[in-house]
Amino acid sequence: MRMNRIERFIAELELEGKSKHTIKTYKSILNTFLNVVGRDPADCSIEKIKDYLLERRRSGYNISTLYIHAVVLRRYLSWVGRTDYESIRPPRIGRKLPEVLTPEEIRSMVEAAGRIRDKAIILLLYTSGLRVSELCNLNVEDLDLERGIVRVRGGKGRKDRISFFTREAADLIRQYLGQRRSGPLFINKVGRRMRPLNVQRMIKKAGKKAGIPDWQKRCTPHKLRHSFSTHLLDRNVDIRYIQELLGHSSLATTQIYTHVSVSTLKKHYELANLELGIET
Repeated sequence: MRMNRIERFIAELELEGKSKHTIKTYKSILNTFLNVVGRDPADCSIEKIKDYLLERRRSGYNISTLYIHAVVLRRYLSWVGRTDYESIRPPRIGRKLPEVLTPEEIRSMVEAAGRIRDKAIILLLYTSGLRVSELCNLNVEDLDLERGIVRVRGGKGRKDRISFFTREAADLIRQYLGQRRSGPLFINKVGRRMRPLNVQRMIKKAGKKAGIPDWQKRCTPHKLRHSFSTHLLDRNVDIRYIQELLGHSSLATTQIYTHVSVSTLKKHYELANLELGIET
């Protein structure tokens, strides 16, 4: 069957090894453009594409969503050989500092989680810094419970890496696994591999039961990852090692956590000793 240009572009992304999520996003954005405008973006003028983006913004798209649409359209136009794609400038996104949970809040979440499985998931996410997709893709064989080592296979960017977890996490995982020695690490009630959405819902519920108001700190798997990296920084772990544990390809991505660690900043501020000895 002969493919159209958009289908061939999506096929190229698959050959590049892009994740299923990325491919789904590109396909959805390009097909939405096609349905709304009635033409392939490659056959439209830059002005027409900008008008489309403006209409999306006015119809309620937030800046982050608009940014993704602009990036996808630029990439597609570049792929078809258009040289004017650079005049489509993605909107600037103000970078928000990630919130983190305190060790006490995470302990409360573990205690509030009903099942041993859920307790193990929360503790493994926090003490290893895994992404929720990486956690769901783990098999029992990927963990060395004796040494506290987890091997992440095909993480973001198709990269393998290792991370670590605590003895407490290992003990909970042993209790949960029982006699199981192979297959998906975390499974649902019908024995199938857990999905990220299931984990997200469970963690939100555990946060609510732990008394953490959603309006104050939204409990998510990624919030546990943020907390992992920030708490390591608080304990003076070199940011380059944190980068490796998180699986970031660029140190710049990891450096946002240097702005979050209030206790570390305060410690260095106090070391500067700006006191003037004024009597009050």
